[in-house]
Amino acid sequence: MTAARFIAPMKAVIDDLPEGDGWATELKWDGMRIQAHVLDGALTLFSGSGRDVTSHEPELAALAAGIGVDVELDGELVVFDGERPSFARLQHRIHTGNPRPTLLQEHPAVFIVFDLLELDGTSLIDLPYHQRRRLLIDLTEDGPSWRVPPHNELGGDQLLALARERDLEGVVAKRLDCPY
Repeated sequence: MTAARFIAPMKAVIDDLPEGDGWATELKWDGMRIQAHVLDGALTLFSGSGRDVTSHEPELAALAAGIGVDVELDGELVVFDGERPSFARLQHRIHTGNPRPTLLQEHPAVFIVFDLLELDGTSLIDLPYHQRRRLLIDLTEDGPSWRVPPHNELGGDQLLALARERDLEGVVAKRLDCPY
């Protein structure tokens, strides 16, 4: 990578849960889309529209050292209320550059990482999802303000039932063989 660059994010569309093999499902997080770019040990964060929001999320600064290589990650910034994501709590953070320590403590943000777009200068967006996901899992250990959530390749009915039971936003289905 020569410079942090924004990649237009792949967007979810509302539809019925697909049936059959060849799909992975993940929980849908009620947060703000974020791309994290680590280049030469420096972190740059972009919102889903491409705006630089690095100063808004100082707790993610340790992500660069936690990853240890140049990457572009796609995910969702979430503020939890107990075990549930809370968009209402996240709204306190969305437009706040250089947040006060009390705001960081009252509304701590977590970066939920669900895709790997580039690794050590090599674009991965043409690789199938299952390969990008495997690389992401192998590369990333959960940290104090980031995590890679589990995904399911054995059908999404149980995960959808869990999302409904816990009043979560829903699930996202991704074709295992699809590029980004």
